[in-house]
Amino acid sequence: MSMIFAGLAGASIGALATYYIQKSRKTVRDAGETSHDCSHMITGVLSPFMQKMDLYFLIQDENKEIIFRSDKVANYLTDHYGPDKQCTVDDFFSKFHLDCENSAAHIQTYELIQSQPDMPYQEEMRGLDGRLYYRLTRTLKTEDGTPYRQWSIRDITEFVGDIEEEQFVKEHLELQAKQNAHLAEELFEAREELIKQGKELERLANTDALTGLRNRRSFMNKACKMTMMQDNQIPLYVIMMDIDHFKKVNDTRGHAAGDQCLVSTAKIMMDNAKDDILLGRLGGEEFAVIFPAKTEQEALDCAEHLRRLIEENPVEFEGQTIPLTASFGIALCEAGSHTLDAALDHADKALYDAKNAGRNQVKLYSN
Repeated sequence: MSMIFAGLAGASIGALATYYIQKSRKTVRDAGETSHDCSHMITGVLSPFMQKMDLYFLIQDENKEIIFRSDKVANYLTDHYGPDKQCTVDDFFSKFHLDCENSAAHIQTYELIQSQPDMPYQEEMRGLDGRLYYRLTRTLKTEDGTPYRQWSIRDITEFVGDIEEEQFVKEHLELQAKQNAHLAEELFEAREELIKQGKELERLANTDALTGLRNRRSFMNKACKMTMMQDNQIPLYVIMMDIDHFKKVNDTRGHAAGDQCLVSTAKIMMDNAKDDILLGRLGGEEFAVIFPAKTEQEALDCAEHLRRLIEENPVEFEGQTIPLTASFGIALCEAGSHTLDAALDHADKALYDAKNAGRNQVKLYSN
């Protein structure tokens, strides 16, 4: 009797979950995997486990996408849909039900189960070939309450007629389903942690740690996309901005005070930026902005508003009041893949014109 389940029951579910969690966390720490990479990692780690399952086993998410599946499910889907189709749980059962007697009743039951996220269910299903299957389903939930559903279908034909043995099989399958549910819950917890850590790694890779603005690489990547996708009816403008006499602040008041000036300036920028305005710290006391404006005057007004806010909000640091001003250079950024660098260069030249004219002012680039 025990040999019947040796392929699956012999595997240590707890050990597999522990191995997966440790491996996935270490991979995130060492390599900075994204959530997309984590999905492939999950598949890779589960593959040996899935190959040992002599049953149809799958887990679906709230959108009926198949998150995990045994090789038996994968082979069944390949036979019916080919190797390239991304199949859902609906795809699997739409074929499986047709391979069973009383398919209309099974379809109705399936639809009822799917409409009730918390509903567990078990039933026998007779195949058109005469084989008897035992289907069991239960729900799983992640920490945030997201519902998932586990399905197990086992061929129990060889046990029909022996009531004691058939009952043992069903009880074992129910126990097996509980063990699988425990594994799945641990996997989902690890998966959510990986996704969360992946998002945090992505944020750190794209963010200036001091100010919270986009760093140079992230700003340039996003700005380049904006220039390629801009509406020809509404031009884009670039601002290059420097805090005036920033080196003097560092030299006379200390680098901590200088850092606070950068943080305060960035906060003013973020608090007053609309959704279509891209902000970045390019390095040191140098900031950049790219935004749509219908006219040159509108672009100048935007920069002037920001200049005035910085001037009117001195920085408070350890009992000191540090007055700040900034100089601005503006340039038009035309559509196209090679215009961003030119626009930044033009804005930089306008910025130096503002500095040479006495600082704390806005200059528009002109040929």
